[in-house]
Amino acid sequence: MPYGIAIDSSGAVWITNNGGADDKLSNAGAPLSGTGGFTGGGAAGARQIAIDGAGNAWTADFAYFTASEFSNSGVALSPSGGFQGGGALYYPAGIAIDGSGNAWMINQGNLGSLAELVGVAVPVITPICAGLPATPTANGTSNLGTRP
Repeated sequence: MPYGIAIDSSGAVWITNNGGADDKLSNAGAPLSGTGGFTGGGAAGARQIAIDGAGNAWTADFAYFTASEFSNSGVALSPSGGFQGGGALYYPAGIAIDGSGNAWMINQGNLGSLAELVGVAVPVITPICAGLPATPTANGTSNLGTRP
C-alpha cells in the first residue's frame, strides 16, 4: 500500500510502500525500480519519503522505528537495521531533509514528538565556504558570507 511520495531533481517520482519496498518511476512514468521495488537498509514499513541534496531517498520506517537511505539508483545506503536514532524514533510517520543535511522526523508515537538525525543526509544547500576574509579588503569590500 503506497503512503508517501517525493519528486527528485530529475523529475523522477519516489513512492513508499508499507510492505518494505520503495518504487521509483521516471518522469514519463516508466518503472525504474524493477518489479520488487528497492529493498534493504532497514526498510520494512516506510510511511514518508524525502530527497536529499545528492538525490538520495530517505524514508521514515513506521514498522521498525528507523530511517532508511537509498541512493538515486536504489542501492540501500543505510545499515541493514536502518538508522535507529538513538531511541528517539517511535513510530516515525514523516520525514524532511533540511538545507544542512539534517533529517527531521515526526513520531506518531510519543504524543507526536519530533526527532532530528543531525548531519546524516547530504545538504540540500551548498554550505558557505570558509576561509574568506572576515575583515574588509583595501577597497572596503568583504567576501564573507558569499557562496563560492
